[in-house]
Amino acid sequence: MKTAFAESYYSEAGPIGLGLIALEQKAYDDALEEFNASLAKPTGGMIKEATFGKARSLYYLKKNDEAKELFNEIVGTKEWRGLEKAGAIYYLGELSDRSGDKGAAHSYFQRLYLSHAAYPEYAAKGYLRAAELLRAEGKSDEATATLRELINHPKLKDTPEAKQGIKML
Repeated sequence: MKTAFAESYYSEAGPIGLGLIALEQKAYDDALEEFNASLAKPTGGMIKEATFGKARSLYYLKKNDEAKELFNEIVGTKEWRGLEKAGAIYYLGELSDRSGDKGAAHSYFQRLYLSHAAYPEYAAKGYLRAAELLRAEGKSDEATATLRELINHPKLKDTPEAKQGIKML
């Protein structure tokens, strides 16, 4: 895609795919380079996906301010919905936790599982991380209730996070 169809409307899909592979391989600098290449394409048909990939690359490179700015852009763009928006909320929670703002982190994780349950890969993580934060604050009853919601949720009960939640209980 990247070379054979360089002038195609979908030409940015090649760098996005390569960026996702680089993320999986933990080659974050390479991933960032690929997502930047995709964002430089004039077509912009996959700008949401490229922006999310770039933000994730920056997150893993610990460039927190730049990552936070892009995740906020994704969340704030009303036309952008779906997995990337759910993922952006999750990573904003992680960034808040990383910076020591446990209250904001919990709010992001709670917002994630309350409003994005259609995306189990992030909603389940939101439940689990919210419970972990509650437990760390000594709010074990609230943490237990959150874990019970996770393991009883019809869409999430078979996720790895639900299995981990059962162990935590």
